[in-house]
Amino acid sequence: MYDLKNLVYLDLQKTGSGYISAFLEHCCTLDLIKHQQHSVIKDDFNPEAFYFISIRNPSKLYSSLYRYGKQKSGGMFERLSKSDTVDVDKIYESFDAFTDFVLSPQNATLLDNAFTPRISEKYGFASYRFLRLSLQYPMKKIEKHLRNNSPDIELKKQFIHSLVIKNENLNEDIYNFSMNIKPEFFDPEKVKTFLSANEKINTSKIASSKIPELAPSLKSEIERRDALLLEHY
Repeated sequence: MYDLKNLVYLDLQKTGSGYISAFLEHCCTLDLIKHQQHSVIKDDFNPEAFYFISIRNPSKLYSSLYRYGKQKSGGMFERLSKSDTVDVDKIYESFDAFTDFVLSPQNATLLDNAFTPRISEKYGFASYRFLRLSLQYPMKKIEKHLRNNSPDIELKKQFIHSLVIKNENLNEDIYNFSMNIKPEFFDPEKVKTFLSANEKINTSKIASSKIPELAPSLKSEIERRDALLLEHY
C-alpha cells in the first residue's frame, strides 16, 4: 500500500508495483503518509480516498514468479527454500511443473499461510493476491464468500479500488490515469519526463520469450480459477 491520503495505490506484487511506486514518488504532488509494501487494508481504509490497483495477466504473472525462482531469487523462492517438505529443484524444473505446484490446493499454505486449500480450489494464487488487496478485511470477506457460495459479482461489489492499471499497458494506463482521470494529483511535466524514460524496475534476467507455453490443462485451470483477473483481458 502506497498511501498518499487522498490517493492510495494497492501495490500488487509482480504487476509493475516498483515502477508505479517510483512514479508516484517522482510525479505525485501529494505527500506520502504511509508505505507498507503489499499490505492489506483494514481499519486504515479511507472512504474519501481514490484507490487504484495494478494487475497482470495470470499466466504472465506465474511466468514471472517462475523466472525469478530459476534465478534463485524472489519472495516465493525464498519461502519454498525454507520448507522441509518440498523439493525446490523439482518445483522449478519446468514452467509446467512450477505452475502445477502453485495451482495444487494441497500446496496453498506453502505459498502463503492464509492461502488455504479451500481458497485455492476456487481461486488461483494470482487471484488470491489480487483479492487480498482489493478488499477491506479481505480474509473475513473471502471466507464468508466461500461459506455462502456466493457468485463473484457479490465479492466484486465490495472492491475498494476504482481503477485497474494493467502491467501490459503500464505506461499508457499510467499516463491516462495521471493526465486525464486524476490530473489534480500530478505534475504533468514530471509525468511526461518520467514516462519518456521508461525505466524498468526489478526485471527478470530470463526473458519471458524463452519460457515455453503451458500445457492446455494448466491453461484451462488458470482460465477457471483466475477468471477475476482474466475478465480485464
